[in-house]
Amino acid sequence: MDFVKVCPPFEYLEPQELELIEQTFQVLHFLPGTYILRQDGASSQYFYLIREGVVRFLHRGEVIFTAGVGETFGYPSMLLNCPPRFDAVSGSDVVLYVIPKTTFNQLIDNQEFAEFFLRDLSQQLHETWEVDTLTLGSELARPVETLLHRPPAVVLPQTPIREVARMMREQGISSVLVEGEELGIITMKALVNYVLAEGLSPETLVEQIMVQPVKSLPADTPIYAALLFMIEERADHLPLTQGGQITGIVSNHDLLRYQAKSPLYLLQQLDHLQSVEADVDYSAEITRTVQALFNDGLQVDQIGRIVASLNDTLIKRLLKMTEAELGPPPTPYAWLVFGSEGRMEQLLLTDQDNALVYRDDTPAAHTYFADLAERVVAKLGQAGFPPCPGGYMATRWCYPLAHWQILFNDWINKPEPQALLEAAIFFDFRRVHGTLPLHSLNQIIAQAKYRPIFLAQLAGNALSFTPPLGFFRG
Repeated sequence: MDFVKVCPPFEYLEPQELELIEQTFQVLHFLPGTYILRQDGASSQYFYLIREGVVRFLHRGEVIFTAGVGETFGYPSMLLNCPPRFDAVSGSDVVLYVIPKTTFNQLIDNQEFAEFFLRDLSQQLHETWEVDTLTLGSELARPVETLLHRPPAVVLPQTPIREVARMMREQGISSVLVEGEELGIITMKALVNYVLAEGLSPETLVEQIMVQPVKSLPADTPIYAALLFMIEERADHLPLTQGGQITGIVSNHDLLRYQAKSPLYLLQQLDHLQSVEADVDYSAEITRTVQALFNDGLQVDQIGRIVASLNDTLIKRLLKMTEAELGPPPTPYAWLVFGSEGRMEQLLLTDQDNALVYRDDTPAAHTYFADLAERVVAKLGQAGFPPCPGGYMATRWCYPLAHWQILFNDWINKPEPQALLEAAIFFDFRRVHGTLPLHSLNQIIAQAKYRPIFLAQLAGNALSFTPPLGFFRG
C-alpha cells in the first residue's frame, strides 16, 4: 500500500480505508495494444490505478490523451453506470491496480476523496464537451426561451375565475398572469384546487387566489438552470423576462415534453409515490436521470444539486407516508442528513447518513419517533440507500433537542477523538423535513469557533477524520 497511499486521491484516505483496498483490489497485467475499456461499451465496474506503463485514451480512433504511473481512470463510467467515453488501450506493458465498484462506493464517503472526483469529473466533462460537442449534446445549455410557444395570457385582478377557466380551456394553456399593482400568476392546478377542494364560487375574483410575488428568470437562462430552479422552488410554471417584461411562461410539461428523462418526470413520480416497492424503482430512475444530465453536459456540482433535491423529495414523501401510518407527530421534529447528501454532492445512492431531532422529551414522543425512524430507514433501504455501516442513522441517532444540545456541547468541551469524529459528522447537518427550529444547534456550532482547545484538537486530528465543511465556511 506504500505506492497507493501517495497517489492522488488515495493520500486522503484513512488507514482503515486503505486496508479495505488491500483486502479487495486485484493486480492485472495487459500486453501492449490491449483494450481495457471500450468506447460506448459496457460500463466500467472497476476503478483503475496505473502501477506500471502507459494507457492511451482514444476517441473515434484518435489519441486524445495518455495516462501514466500513479494516474487513475474508469470512474466516470463506473459512477454513472454509463458506457465509457473513450477507448482505454495499453500503450505498453501495463500493470493496473483494480479496485471494485463496491469498494469505491464505500471510499467516497470520505469527503476529500469524493471532492477530488467532483473536481476532476467536472474538468473531464468540459474536456469531453470540447472533444465532441455533438456526441455530448449541448441541448440543456440552450436558452430556456427556446421552449416558448406563445406570449403570456394576461388578465386583470378583478376578473372572475370562471372567465379565467374559460380562457385557459379555449387557448389550451395552463397559466395566466394577473396584471395589477403587483404582478400575480394563477395556474390551472390552483384553479381546480380552489374551486373543487375549497368550494369557491366561479364568480370569485382572481386576485383572491393568485400567487404573489411571481418568481421569474431571465429568458436567456440555460435550460439546465431553469430546470434546477423549478425543482428547488417546486414551481410548475416559470415566467421568463426580457428587458424587465415577461415574455412567456414555461411549464413543467414543456420541460417534460422536451426531455423524457427530465428530473421533473421523476419529481412527479415521487410526489405521487404510494409505496416504495410498487411505484418507482428509485435506484434505477436516479441512475438514468444522472446519466441523461451527464450526457447533456451538466457540471457535476449542478447534477449534485439536482440529485439532492430529488433525494430530499423522496425522503419528505416517505416521512409523510409514515406519518399517515402512525398518525400526526406528537411534537415538532426535524429530519437531518449529512455527509455527501448533506453537502448536496451525491451523484449515486450511497450509505444512509441521517438523524432525527424532536422537541418534547416525553415517553410518547420517544416511542413515536423511534418507530418513525425505523420505518423510514427501512423504506430508504428498499429505495436503494444501503444502511450506514457505522450506524449513523436515525434509528440510532434519534433524540430530543435538549439531548442534542448536550451532545453538541460535550463534543466541543471534551474534544476526545470520538467526540471530534462525531462533531465532524454531525456539524455538517442539513434539514430535509420538519418544522422544529434548530437555531440552538447552529449557535453551538458557531460558538465552537471561539473555543481554542477544540480548534487545536480539531487541527491536530485533521488527518483522522473529515472536518465539517459548514464549520469552516463561517
